[in-house]
Amino acid sequence: MKHTVLLFLSFILLVGCRSNREEAAEEEVHISKDLPQLTEAGEIVAVTLDSAAIGLAYRKKEAAQEYKLIEDFAKSRGLRLTMTTAESIARLTEMLQAGEADIVVYPLIISSRLREEVLFCGREKLSVQVLVQRAEAEDTVLKNVAQLIGKEVYVLPDSHCDLRMKHLDEELGGGILIRHVESDSLTIDDLIGQVSSGEIAYTVSDDHTAKANKELRRNIHIGLPVGLAQRSAWAVRKGSPLLVAAINDRMAENERIAKEKKEQEKEKKVSAKRRGQSRKTAALAFPKVPNGHLSPYDSLFKKYAVQLGWDWRLLAAVSWKESNFRAEAYNRSGATGLMGITISTGRVHGVAPDDLKDPEINIRTSVKCLLRFGQSFTRTADPDERIKLMLASYNAGVGHIVDAQRLAGKYGKDPDVWEDNVTYGIRLKSEARYYNDPVCKYGYLHGTQVLSFVREVLAQYEYYLSLSSAKTSPTGG
Repeated sequence: MKHTVLLFLSFILLVGCRSNREEAAEEEVHISKDLPQLTEAGEIVAVTLDSAAIGLAYRKKEAAQEYKLIEDFAKSRGLRLTMTTAESIARLTEMLQAGEADIVVYPLIISSRLREEVLFCGREKLSVQVLVQRAEAEDTVLKNVAQLIGKEVYVLPDSHCDLRMKHLDEELGGGILIRHVESDSLTIDDLIGQVSSGEIAYTVSDDHTAKANKELRRNIHIGLPVGLAQRSAWAVRKGSPLLVAAINDRMAENERIAKEKKEQEKEKKVSAKRRGQSRKTAALAFPKVPNGHLSPYDSLFKKYAVQLGWDWRLLAAVSWKESNFRAEAYNRSGATGLMGITISTGRVHGVAPDDLKDPEINIRTSVKCLLRFGQSFTRTADPDERIKLMLASYNAGVGHIVDAQRLAGKYGKDPDVWEDNVTYGIRLKSEARYYNDPVCKYGYLHGTQVLSFVREVLAQYEYYLSLSSAKTSPTGG
């Protein structure tokens, strides 16, 4: 009896130890490594498909772009980047879950099944899976997916195309003959090549790969979709939400910077063109008047610029931009007269619509507006910077420019400096996520128009200065 009891206790202990070891093994499989742990280790391991699996040159170029993106992220976080490769898409997620990699930098199709295993991150791409078939004169090109019943379709096993064909087979009630290509060395490009040569009749590919192959193999037809558009993105383990947030934030920032640079380059080209045209046509548009006048209204500009503390030629530059010195000017937005005063603004200052065409009344009203705008920028110490803010307000409304100052301050810029600071905030106000920010009170702003207005007025002012040897600042100093 005693011997039996001892044997039973030994068995319990043995089972308990084994259970503990199995639990420990399961815990080891569950890798928990988020951004703080990566930061502490100083390294992030990224996995992508190896070059043999990637195939065509255009896709290798895409892989190089993916590398640049993850390299940029690693540098932004002070992490050492280690790249590794997998021989198949299935192996990508296996390496991720086993802890051999921290992130998959290859676009994985976002499916409900995979969502249960990973978190997706980075820029999403859209693609559609299409049937690849030969289209020689003797070939019959299929026009709808129901014609696949009874046909052999070759796919790589456990690939997204394999999964899609299985679903399509179910949707059609069966009958598609799905053939798996077991060779580990074959890629989707190889299968498309076999379709082109007539070795196999059909395969399935994403539309990007199919289009690239059609450039090389003109005898294939890729116009029959076999499913709806699918999204794809990078992936990390389920336990890495902080890594996801950091990558998404970096991607969004890069896209915003790229967009901003593109707009700046476009603005520079337009500005250079306009400056050239301005200098060439200035003599015709604004013929020199005896005694050095710029316009018939120089005396009025001199009279009222004093109230602003401006060089009168700057006020003349605003009039040039608004009306080309035409007292009868009127546009669709209601801007009237020499200084482009709207009827509603005129009413605010007690001016009837017909009176806005009187040159002196129009100039006097514009100066009142500018003085009122200036009151919003008294904290801006530099008078030249304050003038730029006032000019921007004259075009967009002072509320929008104050919004832009708040956005600039929120993102580490100087709200009292125009170039690359307040202009930064102005550009942001064209995007919903920024003009809906709680710091903004006045909504959307067509920022490019405002920046062009300020730039062109100041360029014209510089032109006026060039007509005389005397150089001064906009404030007359």
